[in-house]
Amino acid sequence: MCRVHLGGRQFGWVFLTVLLVVLAAYSQAQVTVGDNTEMNMSGNLGFGYSGLFADASPNTNQFSFGGNADLTGSYYNPNFLNFRVSPYYNQSRLNSDYQSIFSAKGVNASANLFSGSHTPVNVSFDKSYNNEGQFFIAGAPGIETRGRAQTFSIAGGAYYEGLPTLTASYGISNNSYDILGSQASGSGSGRVFNLGSGYSLLGFNLAANYTNSRNTQNLPLINDVSQNRDLNTHQNTVQLTVNRYLGWDSATVGANFNRTHFTNDYTGSTSDQTYDSLSSFLSLRPTEKLSLNLDMDYSTNYSAALLASVVLPPTSGPAPTPTQNNSGALTNQYSSDYLAYGARALYAITREFTADGGAEHRTQNYFGTSYDSNNASGGLGYGHRLGGGQFSAHYGASWYSSNTQNQSAVGQSASVLYAHNLFGWHNSADFQLSHNAQTAFTSLTATGYSAGISTSRRFSKRWNLILGAHLSKINIDGLTNSNSMARNFNATLAANRLSFSGGYTRSSGNALQLGNGLTPAPVPGQVLLPGLLVNYGGTSYSLGAAYHPTQHFRIDSNYVRSKYNTGNIAATSDNIFYRFEVKSEYELRQLRIVGGYARVTQGIGATFNNPVTVNSIYVGVSRHFDLF
Repeated sequence: MCRVHLGGRQFGWVFLTVLLVVLAAYSQAQVTVGDNTEMNMSGNLGFGYSGLFADASPNTNQFSFGGNADLTGSYYNPNFLNFRVSPYYNQSRLNSDYQSIFSAKGVNASANLFSGSHTPVNVSFDKSYNNEGQFFIAGAPGIETRGRAQTFSIAGGAYYEGLPTLTASYGISNNSYDILGSQASGSGSGRVFNLGSGYSLLGFNLAANYTNSRNTQNLPLINDVSQNRDLNTHQNTVQLTVNRYLGWDSATVGANFNRTHFTNDYTGSTSDQTYDSLSSFLSLRPTEKLSLNLDMDYSTNYSAALLASVVLPPTSGPAPTPTQNNSGALTNQYSSDYLAYGARALYAITREFTADGGAEHRTQNYFGTSYDSNNASGGLGYGHRLGGGQFSAHYGASWYSSNTQNQSAVGQSASVLYAHNLFGWHNSADFQLSHNAQTAFTSLTATGYSAGISTSRRFSKRWNLILGAHLSKINIDGLTNSNSMARNFNATLAANRLSFSGGYTRSSGNALQLGNGLTPAPVPGQVLLPGLLVNYGGTSYSLGAAYHPTQHFRIDSNYVRSKYNTGNIAATSDNIFYRFEVKSEYELRQLRIVGGYARVTQGIGATFNNPVTVNSIYVGVSRHFDLF
């Protein structure tokens, strides 16, 4: 089922009325509003036929007006007050740059007050209907959504010479959306307040910042969109930063402290976490060839810091779901003191050879057990012209030991890059291989490789051909569901007036559901949140063509097809997505003749074998006006 938002009619009539009034004033050559107001306005007003035909949803086809406007101006002086208001009505991707195949409506507005003074203020407001969005999935175009959104923000600052700077901002947002091809819907709202200050004292650069944010989400689960989950999050963070240039050996020293408290209320189960973090560094360059870096990191609850980086959502849009323990309640028992300190050096032996190395000691207390580890690494790098091309390589080795069952591991890594022009082809190739020890709370060994190649050539002084391929794979030894793989191939053939492109992607791995869909999970996230992991896999390919016979006439088309699946221990979902789109524009003086057609087919989970199809068509003409 494809649900349709019909809001915005009243907004449309208001917009058209205002635009027609302004057009009527066009014959007067200018519009005067007081003695101190300067305004410029341009826009497009169009008329045409539009149709939207969707399965299991009312079809619409009609002749309608549409347009957009861009009003800019200032009062008294641009540095005192300047503003921009840009409404649009019945706009779509088929005949403009608005990101929707539907009849998008909305307004974008902003104003700057006292921008030339010590106390500038900025205000912005955006509202949209029938916008088109996506859940991101690696190796796939994404899940198409349709909804509405609104944001408002205000920010200001105080900048006086000799006094600490002060900045403050506040923003609120809300959205709602339906997923094409299902009855699933979601919504979200959020607010964020930020207060910051900076000051220089006796050569020290001091900064302080406070952030308070709240988010409420109703989320369709990406692996089972028939189910929704409620998520409420609240975060308070205080951050203090200091750094200073010491003036000798190009040395800089700095430190950062922050305290964060966050809560998650996930369908009635609450997680409450607080942690402090402290980091410091010393960077110096004793000689022209040698640079040294010393650093230290400490956290009173390192696992909570990792958990917060994963589960805290953005200020708007779909958000992640926190992990659950075996009883179904949120896991809020993580406690891990963490201390790490070490040093790293880089030395230029010659212009071609470099050497790097470092050592680190780490102590972690996790669930009452202490883990101590040591890590040392070193490597050699080489870069030089070779065989008429540019060659660079690096080899590194590492050693890791831990008191956990007297564990120890040796790791290696190597990388090679070569670029060369041969018989008119511009070629480059790279290869990386690694087998290294990584740590979260215990030692993990990661094995992976990646390789890429690209080549391009210009033919007959008109055509350019570009080819590329990239392969990668990584596996965390001994960790379930840790494999990830990606293969990408692309090709482009382009001339001044005609171009073709194509691409193919195949990928698999695991990820966490964050605000914009699935984001590949970091190793710490895998350890902390095994119940959150979503496995994904699939293939996708795309074709595109564009024809621009003249400067004023262009035709663009593209086709995307993908098939992929998502799943975890609770449910699995098979999904398909097809999209075909063609659009054309022809400009004749101030007139623009436009037309386009789009077809989107999407099936998710239970609708995989019976997907929903949406067809959108538009043909019309619009005129550009530079009003005043």
